Amino acid sequence: MDTEPRICCVIMGASMDDDTRGDLIGLIATRRPDLSIHLKDRASGPDGMVGFVEQIVENLVLRGKVPA
Repeated sequence: MDTEPRICCVIMGASMDDDTRGDLIGLIATRRPDLSIHLKDRASGPDGMVGFVEQIVENLVLRGKVPA
């Protein structure tokens, strides 16, 4: 992650338990505080992942709205 400066955000699915997700968020935030971290909800199920990712990529990457 430190050697990939072009990473602009992190998108995390909902299949991991909360403790694992929390550990990953802590690790990512510590190593790359410049990244925005997006967590998918569990309610929309696996079918909701594509739409979730599309929204984030469209807004952050394609429209250039990456947080400073």
